[in-house]
Amino acid sequence: MTTSPSHSTWRSSWHVCGPPCGAPASSASRHTVTGPQGDVSLTPTEWQVLEALIRKPGRLISQAQLLAEVPGKAHVPGSSYLRAHLMHLRQKLEADPAAPRHLLTEPGMGFRFTP
Repeated sequence: MTTSPSHSTWRSSWHVCGPPCGAPASSASRHTVTGPQGDVSLTPTEWQVLEALIRKPGRLISQAQLLAEVPGKAHVPGSSYLRAHLMHLRQKLEADPAAPRHLLTEPGMGFRFTP
């Protein structure tokens, strides 16, 4: 499994590509994830949240840690901000968003990406 800020693949068969990996579907202003349902464009914030999670596969990341990884969002109070972005990511990337396998929330503890 290879993980870097610009290009990542993992066992779930998702392919994440952002600048400067050079894939035709990506550019400096667009982040694309290829998953079970094909190519999906992510918002800059969705990209930052996903990138922070996949850099630490299998590890629990607290809300404070995850907010610190999203530029300009460390001061956002409450967890509804992150829950909303995780919900959108699940809708775009999980085969069954109601029963996610990869983008997990651990109530009262944080978030986890499982490959």
